[in-house]
Amino acid sequence: PDNTNDVVRELRRDLPAANIKLLEKQNGGISDARNYGIERASGSLILLLDGDDIAKQGFVSSAVERITKHNDNLICTNVELFGSSTGEWLPSPYHPDGILYENCIPTLTVFERWLWEKSGGFNVCFPFIEDWNFWITVSRLNPKVYRLPEKYFLYRSSEEGLAHLFHDSHTECAALIFTAHEEIYSPDKILGAQMLFRRMRPTWCERFEQQD
Repeated sequence: PDNTNDVVRELRRDLPAANIKLLEKQNGGISDARNYGIERASGSLILLLDGDDIAKQGFVSSAVERITKHNDNLICTNVELFGSSTGEWLPSPYHPDGILYENCIPTLTVFERWLWEKSGGFNVCFPFIEDWNFWITVSRLNPKVYRLPEKYFLYRSSEEGLAHLFHDSHTECAALIFTAHEEIYSPDKILGAQMLFRRMRPTWCERFEQQD
């Protein structure tokens, strides 16, 4: 509910050669918005960037170079925090087993579109941690992940932001992931997650009810 659409219209007017598309739809959550946009994209490469974050200059060219010259197909980067708190996030190296327990792929990414198509897209049931859930699904396709060493991703930190939620509630977030992928986690992980849901905070229940 801001003036983003007006800004895009100005860019379309001032940069006609850029072929910018403005897509407007009813708010269905972040996963629904991403699926809606990717489905209507015409390119073979997809870039994800949330509206309150910033991609530094050089990220796109560096990511595309890795894809075209080194045959990688999912490019991410290190993270610099700004806003209510500052610092950096240097994720662990990607591994198909490690991603099951820790999200090591920041939101700002460039990846080949077929990964989204083959994985079935983002799960619209998730009002948050939808990216972690998506990367786990994508990991089954054996992606070639590369993390650029630079901190191209400026992530806006806020007290109400999802980063604080994830940091303070990793156990609960992991429980959501375990139950969404029951076929790849051990029975004790699934049972523990189910027990944890009994104590899930009311605000989380409200978010999922709204999403449903």
